[in-house]
Amino acid sequence: MSEYRYAIFNGQRQVDIRTAPIPTAEPNGVVVKITYCGICGSDTSTWKDPQEGYESTFGHEWTGTIHEVGEGVEDFAVGDRVSSSVGPACGTCELCISGHPNFCQTALLDGYCANDFTKIHGGYAEYLSVPTRRVQHVPEGVTDIQAGLVEPCSVSFHGVSRAPFALGSVVVVQGAGPIGLFGAEHARNAGAGHLLIIEPNESRRQLARDLGFTEVFAPGEEFHSRLNELTRGIGADVVFEATGVPQLVQGAAEMTRRGGTLGLLGFSFIETPINYADWQTRELEVKSSILYSHADIRTVMEYMAAGKVQPEKYHSGTIGLDELQATLEDLASGESAHVKVLVDPTK
Repeated sequence: MSEYRYAIFNGQRQVDIRTAPIPTAEPNGVVVKITYCGICGSDTSTWKDPQEGYESTFGHEWTGTIHEVGEGVEDFAVGDRVSSSVGPACGTCELCISGHPNFCQTALLDGYCANDFTKIHGGYAEYLSVPTRRVQHVPEGVTDIQAGLVEPCSVSFHGVSRAPFALGSVVVVQGAGPIGLFGAEHARNAGAGHLLIIEPNESRRQLARDLGFTEVFAPGEEFHSRLNELTRGIGADVVFEATGVPQLVQGAAEMTRRGGTLGLLGFSFIETPINYADWQTRELEVKSSILYSHADIRTVMEYMAAGKVQPEKYHSGTIGLDELQATLEDLASGESAHVKVLVDPTK
């Protein structure tokens, strides 16, 4: 086979399936044969509200096997299983040399797929050419399906790590999509004493219960009564906002006790209304997060291999490239029963 298939978001709420010659590995790069690529909420949002004339092959939650290695590559070989990643701190960008390697600009560009020879994202394809900074070995004990969920699990791990809390804390997670549920699993591992999850979708509430969470609520009075009971009316020690819905951010802040922490796991480009005076007078600590680090991804895969998180339970379906259009329409409806759909580009 000399050509491969890939999906293009054409900027008109349409997915086009095209073909091209299989790429060759560039120096210090590899070609990955994609096994699975997860559909992210950001992909759905971009498809739903497209920029006219903007075309791209999306898909950043991918895993696969090395098809070809380029000149100078020593740490990877044909047949190795890999996951999408960002590189370690480069040590040469301005943030690194200023003493802030945790905020390495090079690694951030890796995460945004904005390095020299990677198309933006690109995992909705049979093959993908990337620099070796963009891949990390998948260890034994992690299945291909689990590896397809490493990226969102790492996003949540990074966000929870940035908002540390004391053992026994009362923690609320708002939103039981993949980011929220992984966040809840990480918070449980970190020692949350009481963990409450709010989610309007019953199928997602059931998944939360299947993951072992017992305090799972639809938004409303029952949740607020339970939170008031646990905290004697002062609010949660930590609230993780994981919906990315701007109108829900202020409500998440109001669930947080004075001096407590609001962790922002969700993401939106839309202007967000907040009550500045409320946040300031209650001295809230606000912890934002974006993406993850090289070390986060390695730790998450170790957690998966050890059974500390349960990504296989999030997997609600596998589709081929030809089904991507219909699946995006379903996910964008807001009524989908899916939690995490994986794309198998060979299907």
